[in-house]
Formats: sequence, structure tokens, C-alpha cells
Amino acid sequence: MKDRSLPVEVSIHIQEPVSLVWDVMTEIEPIREWFFENIPNFEAKVGSVTRFAVSSEERTFSHIWKVLEVVPQNKLVVEWRYDEYDGASTATYLLDPEDGGTRVTIIAKGLDQFPADIPEFAWESCEAGWKYFGERLRLYCESD
Repeated sequence: MKDRSLPVEVSIHIQEPVSLVWDVMTEIEPIREWFFENIPNFEAKVGSVTRFAVSSEERTFSHIWKVLEVVPQNKLVVEWRYDEYDGASTATYLLDPEDGGTRVTIIAKGLDQFPADIPEFAWESCEAGWKYFGERLRLYCESD
């Protein structure tokens, strides 16, 4: 089991321009398609807060996302909290032009701030989740 104080970093290449990938990551309709379908709203604006719940087996995770930093078409930092659990983490999304497309790097920090006895807060679970969502983002962006 990996040390939960270490950041989780996932990187993917998407064969689409940064501008398209940024829009897919920050506009509510695409977000509902590739990320979470029940997100009521999202605004890539510092201070913006979004709340929605996700169930996993017998647990509910009532997400509270707060946008901390926005550099259009380059960087988005979001704080993640949950109503049911103590702790807070951040997810940083970095977009860089690469080989005619976009390199998206997702860095999740603060996993060790959440209860260690919840399987979804294990480092490996977090890594698997970000890989899954990174692939969904890539497939959505590259679909016709």
C-alpha cells in the first residue's frame, strides 16, 4: 500500500488542441458526459463552489468542490471536501501543448487528510480513479 501523503499524478495525451480540452474540462454539459453526470453546475472561476453526491457501495460521498486557481487553457486547481468525512485535498489540472495535441496532467494532493479506513481514500484507489477519468476525458475529446 502506497504512502497516502504522496501526491497521485496521472498524465494523458489527447489528440486535440488545448482550447478544446479546456472547454471540455470547464463547461458543464461536457463535464456531465465524461466526469459526473449529476454535477448541477460548475464555473471555472476562483471561489466558485459545486456540490453533488456520489455513492460507492454502502458509502455516500457528498462532494464540495471549490475552485482555488484558474489560468485559462493552462491550469485549474480545485479543492475537494466531503460532507461526511474530515479532510480536504486538491486536484490540479495542467494543460500543455504537446505533439499537435494536449498533455493533461492531474495531480491530487492531500489524500492523507481523509480517514485511512475508507477504501476509496487509499492511494491506489485514487490513482485508479484519476486514470479512469483521464481516459474518459481523452475518449470524449477525441470522439467525433
